Amino acid sequence: MKRIAIGGIVHETNTFCSARSPLSDFEVLAGDAIRRERTETGTYAGSMIRAARALEMEPVCTYLAEGQPSGVIAADAYRVERPIWPIDTEASYTALPAANAVG
Repeated sequence: MKRIAIGGIVHETNTFCSARSPLSDFEVLAGDAIRRERTETGTYAGSMIRAARALEMEPVCTYLAEGQPSGVIAADAYRVERPIWPIDTEASYTALPAANAVG
């Protein structure tokens, strides 16, 4: 079975807002927490998990940061001090275009 990585940053950036969006403005989930919290929901991650299963692929949940619409994302929100999940260098992943499907 093919595997597909599920994760990303979900944020609507308003460039007219002068305040930056620091990491503390985001809900951050990693690994199995994404599967537990987002499966069977109308969220971005839930839709990607559902699509992967429909395509008979194994969803591999990685790292997900979700924030409310606000200013440009601050640089600190992109910094990771340590790996969030183990990287499987022998694995082969397939990329699919993402679409935010709510409902």
